[in-house]
Amino acid sequence: MSRTYNYAGRFIAGPHDGKLFVQGGDNRLYGIKLVDNQTVPYAGIQTPIARLDLKGRGMYVGESDGQFSFLDVRTGNAIGRVQTGGKRFGPTLVENGIVLIQTENKLIAVTQPAVLKEPERRSSFDYKDANANVNINGQAHTLTPGAVIINNSIYLPLKPAITALGGKIAYNTATGKTQITLGNKSVAIAAESYSARDNTTNQPISLQTAPQTINGSLYLSASEARRLLGMKAAWDTATRTLSLEA
Repeated sequence: MSRTYNYAGRFIAGPHDGKLFVQGGDNRLYGIKLVDNQTVPYAGIQTPIARLDLKGRGMYVGESDGQFSFLDVRTGNAIGRVQTGGKRFGPTLVENGIVLIQTENKLIAVTQPAVLKEPERRSSFDYKDANANVNINGQAHTLTPGAVIINNSIYLPLKPAITALGGKIAYNTATGKTQITLGNKSVAIAAESYSARDNTTNQPISLQTAPQTINGSLYLSASEARRLLGMKAAWDTATRTLSLEA
């Protein structure tokens, strides 16, 4: 099976954290999600990139104007920057909380931002494709990516499922949470967090199962989708049919 990823600009790096990274004609940096070709903007880059290194959660970017930027791969947020005075960069080295920047006969040591010390996120759970037949509001439908099974529970790929149901879903880079609106329900959730928030009442909600990120896509168990969003979500094991209804 082959897949084509469309983008305008120059390929820089990847895949990493479920994304490819490109620099557009406006010199901004973008991530392209492997799972659905969705484009995610990254903050702080404004000039041509001379070098980009990806290490765990950290993105280390040397720009042609001498700026060296630290970005969070997961959120796209700019964490900090250093003016090096150079235009060419060697490989970024990270060791024991120190970032070593190599540029034109200089080696600059900078303390690694705390948020970037977290290692690359990897799934700590087993999952398998559900190979589900999907009905949405009574009509056959294809979800891409598809539903999965984790610990014998069916999990929904949120973006295609909520969109097909007529809802809205968006990732907030400032908070690191995904905002979901379906009918009169609006909630905020985060991957691997057992706490959600009701946007209408601004009250926290405890979850029995945490949302999970798989290949760059956010998944939520059908049971939590029913409880949080008031939707109908039924899984028929015998026919492998997943029925969703707003």
